[in-house]
Amino acid sequence: MVVAAIVVATSLVAGCGGGGGEPTVGDACAKYAANDCALFETCAPGLNWIFGATNMADCVSVNVTACQAAAASAHSGFTPSVIDACANAIAAADCGGVLGSSPAACQPRGGTLAVGAICLNDWQCSTGRCSGNPLVCGVCAVSLPEGAACNPSDDQCAPNLVCANSAINPGYPVCQRFAQIGDVCGVCPLGSICGPDQHCAVAPRLGESCDPSVYLICDPHSPAICDGTTATCVAAPMVVQPGDSCDGNTSCAGNCVTQPDGSQLCQPYVEIGQACDPVHAFCGIGLACDQGVCGTCDTAGPAAFQGALPGRPPLLARLPARWRDARLGGLR
Repeated sequence: MVVAAIVVATSLVAGCGGGGGEPTVGDACAKYAANDCALFETCAPGLNWIFGATNMADCVSVNVTACQAAAASAHSGFTPSVIDACANAIAAADCGGVLGSSPAACQPRGGTLAVGAICLNDWQCSTGRCSGNPLVCGVCAVSLPEGAACNPSDDQCAPNLVCANSAINPGYPVCQRFAQIGDVCGVCPLGSICGPDQHCAVAPRLGESCDPSVYLICDPHSPAICDGTTATCVAAPMVVQPGDSCDGNTSCAGNCVTQPDGSQLCQPYVEIGQACDPVHAFCGIGLACDQGVCGTCDTAGPAAFQGALPGRPPLLARLPARWRDARLGGLR
């Protein structure tokens, strides 16, 4: 729930190949990425830093990689024709498709893994739900409907639903839809708050007062977060790329690693087959830290760590759970 990276690069929008047949994965993912990034740029450009993107080209690059990783995963129903249909639906979507829901054409289906099988992403499961904490390989699970009792830590609600406390019975979490701007507060979408009138409203802008005990992300149109010390919306951490210096005030598009001299350096996400851990060495998009080595969860044990949300940049795993679960853009 991208969660989320996004940018328009017209040169990447390729037509379907094969003389009118099914598009290639490359063409379909390029179209998906361009459309998803265009929607994100319109509705929530201030959130690109979460995905390690600083411009449209970064966004498209991250989304193409995420799309191709989901399509390449074993047992996946994320085929080129499905990706193409999802891309078309995103092009016609409004901002609800970024801040709390995804089009029906983008909702996981067609996977062949049965309930109980270990999975990397929703598209692999026959139920469309790979349940589990985003830092561990998941398990294909029954997709829970709206109103069903749920566990906020296992991500088992159906698409476009989030597990959160019931307004009628606080302390009793149920699967529910995100409220939209102007709606009576339930779970307000990313970049919004529950206002004094108990309706969801756009979060404060850069420089305005905010409540760090309630939300982290300020107005999604500007890259700002709610500072816990000053209770003011301040500039979001600057995104730095591998090879750059990093610290607690930056957002490394990779792993911020302490060097022998005490300095910190942003390094690329760990690649498949390399050593990893869930705190300091995150695996790249479409990989999991499976028992200390980056892999695809095919042989993961129950204690395996997931370094990257399936099909999503690892930075998204650092968002509060209720917004992670929004599956921004449709790729879990």
